[in-house]
Amino acid sequence: MIDHLEELIRANHLDRDAVLGKMAKIHLQITPDRVITMQHVFQNSKWLSSDPEAEIVARWGLDKCGIIAIHLKSAQESIAFIRERYGETDPHFAERSIWTQQAIVDEMTKESQKSNCAAVFSGKREPAKD
Repeated sequence: MIDHLEELIRANHLDRDAVLGKMAKIHLQITPDRVITMQHVFQNSKWLSSDPEAEIVARWGLDKCGIIAIHLKSAQESIAFIRERYGETDPHFAERSIWTQQAIVDEMTKESQKSNCAAVFSGKREPAKD
């Protein structure tokens, strides 16, 4: 839905700041004592959690650092699994798959630094195994 809205703004040459301004006026009550704006949802959609078991702050993108940590851990665990499972039997597949997961690690590491998140997980690159 967010991608579709982005495309509508682009395709119709709408003033993005004006659209965001209108979104800022749309309030969503997420708990009895907490309100966020549609602008927040739009700008932080990457950090929303669809996990029904997640806390309300994670579901609505208010725990960016927590979501970053989850993505980092998942990508790092995937890299380890790929190496173990496919490293020797299908090295070309392993290399491509690790590259994809490493891109996630790199992106989440940058976001973590940009957002001043505590270093929960190391975002260091793992050298490729031959």
